[in-house]
Parts: sequence; C-alpha cells; structure tokens
Amino acid sequence: MSMSSLTGKRILSLIRDGDFAHPGETDAVDLVLDGMPRDPSRCVLDLGCGLGGTAALIADRGCGRVTGVDADPGTIDYARRTYPGVSFACARAADVSRAVEGPFDTIVMLTAFYCFPDQGQALRECRALAHTGSELRVFDYAASAWSTETRDFCARYARGGSWTPLVMDGIDGLLESNGWRATVRRDLTDEFRQWYRELLERIEARRDRIIAAADDRWYGYAYERYADLLAAIERGTIGGAIVHAVPLPPGPASPRDRRCP
Repeated sequence: MSMSSLTGKRILSLIRDGDFAHPGETDAVDLVLDGMPRDPSRCVLDLGCGLGGTAALIADRGCGRVTGVDADPGTIDYARRTYPGVSFACARAADVSRAVEGPFDTIVMLTAFYCFPDQGQALRECRALAHTGSELRVFDYAASAWSTETRDFCARYARGGSWTPLVMDGIDGLLESNGWRATVRRDLTDEFRQWYRELLERIEARRDRIIAAADDRWYGYAYERYADLLAAIERGTIGGAIVHAVPLPPGPASPRDRRCP
C-alpha cells in the first residue's frame, strides 16, 4: 500500500474534495501562485502533478499554459481523461527534460520533491527546462536541520521508498550546486500542522466512503499514515515550507518568444 499509488491518490481525492495530493488543497495552490503573473501565454510545468487537479487549477487561475508530469502511467491516464485542457506527460523527474519541451517560465512542485530519489538530478533537469528569467517554486515538507530524529523519522516513514524533506539549513547549497539560487524561503509549519489536523478529522468523518471506495484496510492505512505524520509535525520533527529560486548562470538562454507545446 502507498498513498502515492493510484488507489491512494484516489482516496486522497475523496478526502480532499479534489484531485490534490498535497496538504492545504486550493489554499496551498494560492500560496504557491502568490505574486505569479496572470498571463495565459506563460508556460508552467507542474512536476509531480499527480492526478492533475493542481495543474488544472493553475490553468484556471490564468497563470499560463500548464504541462503536468508524473511518473505513474495510471495517474497520467486519469489526468488526461479528466483535465483535457492541460497537457500531461509520463516521466520521472530524473529525466523530465527528455519527455517535455521547454523552456518554462515557472516550474512548480507541490509535495513532490520529497519523494524524488535523486533531488539533485531533478533540479538539474528543471534547470535544463528553464531560461534566464524562469522561476522555480517548491512547496514541500521541511526540516530546519538534518537531525538524528528527522533522519530516523524519514527512514521509517519512507517504508523503503524516498522521503526527504527540504532541509532548510542546507537548501541554499543544494540549489546552488544544481543550477539555482534561492530567493524566497517561507516557513509553513503552522499551516501544515493545521492542515493535517483537519485532514485526520476528514478521514474519520469519511470512513464509510473510504471503505466503499477501497476497503477497511485502506481506511486504516490512510489514518495511520497521516496520524504518524501529524505526530512528527507536532513534535517539531517535520514542518513545511515554500522555496522560490531562479536559475544561476551559465546556461543557455532560450528565446523569449518560444512557447511550450
């Protein structure tokens, strides 16, 4: 079982009242889009787009022509059927530049970066899809430092996968070594705490609907996973953050009149 599987994402859609896998749902998207130009001619990449709800909302907000990318074929099939006004591609973050054509004016990731096995490679791929005026916006789990407690929690919570939050005392170095310079670092731990408290309440309130959509094992799994995560947030082991970054030179500056397909 995994909440990142197609079944897990569909259960989250039921809980979150939309095709969102990130905490905060539409409020989080609005935080990520804050200050972004409302220009339908701009090109936006939603990397780790899941079922496509966030990509569609970004387009609906008038922020540009959106391309969503996710590594799971079933997830992308669903997104294409459900949101025909958005372009979608199936690819891993580690080789996304071979799957879509840039440059993109803005690249966003909403609770996707934490699960990339090679975060440095993902950042380099994003840099390859950027021009000198592009911006990267990452909304994700965060930790102030890579402490023993945080490391132990992430190793346990990953259950054999990848679960690496933004480590804020090292984020500048990670970005700069992979082609980016941080311009904004905003702590969202209080928001993440409240969002996950509300999420657990919704899971309990929608128990029968979750069981009808999957089964009681999935209900128990979803509640256990997010109760465990909330406990880590309450302890201060994990939090949340938004980081903005711009490309570092050198790098080929793509013509400004080139547009995403």
